[in-house]
Amino acid sequence: MTRFASSSRAGTGSLGRPYWKLFTASTISNLGDGIGAIAYPWLATAVTRNPLLISLVVVMQRLPWLLFSLPAGVITDRIERRRLMASANWLRAGLTLCVAIAVASKQSGLPGPDEVDSAAISTDTFLYVAILAATFLLGLAEVLYDNAAQTVMPELVQTDQLERANGRLWSAEQVANTLVGPPLGALLLVVAFSVPFFVDALTFALSALIVTWLPKSTTSQRQPAKFRSELREGLSWLWNHDFLRQLAIILGLL
Repeated sequence: MTRFASSSRAGTGSLGRPYWKLFTASTISNLGDGIGAIAYPWLATAVTRNPLLISLVVVMQRLPWLLFSLPAGVITDRIERRRLMASANWLRAGLTLCVAIAVASKQSGLPGPDEVDSAAISTDTFLYVAILAATFLLGLAEVLYDNAAQTVMPELVQTDQLERANGRLWSAEQVANTLVGPPLGALLLVVAFSVPFFVDALTFALSALIVTWLPKSTTSQRQPAKFRSELREGLSWLWNHDFLRQLAIILGLL
């Protein structure tokens, strides 16, 4: 695989500036994911008290990972990774900003986060459908971004640095997504229901901007086969790989 010019790296033992740009962009992006993980279900409790409808929001957040991972891999092979990552996060920024504006426009009629248990809430169909659609589309964009971020790694660092680079990136993403993002989202909700969504949109826009600063991939692009053919090939390969098949089933059930 063709590498980026060696001048973009600080040295053999260094991960280099392109990697740290990806690291920063992905950490910020995952911080936004963590904020959204708590903000969207909590917002749902303010627009409906139907437990099934509330739980469906959480399902929609994770469903794209179950349904879209393999198709996202096929798409990632066809589009230049930097452009795909930036586009995914610009899309997330735009969607989240639309949700933030919708929430802000109805904020006066929403109960505060500390009032949702006691308030008499009738389902706001418009806002609920907007939340449901946004969470699903945001999940699709998240799968695309994370797929591309992983596959672009060999172009940014030397082969003997891949393990260290992946480990650091994964650790930072987990901290931002599961340890920092959700508590921050809850804290912002205390201020107002719309605030975490405005902050969320800002994280995705900032991440997209940093991704555009990555050097353009010089990897030679092969002529892709038909989408369905590549998808069938991927499914067949996964099903015939004993370890990955079992891992995929376990993760899907989880």
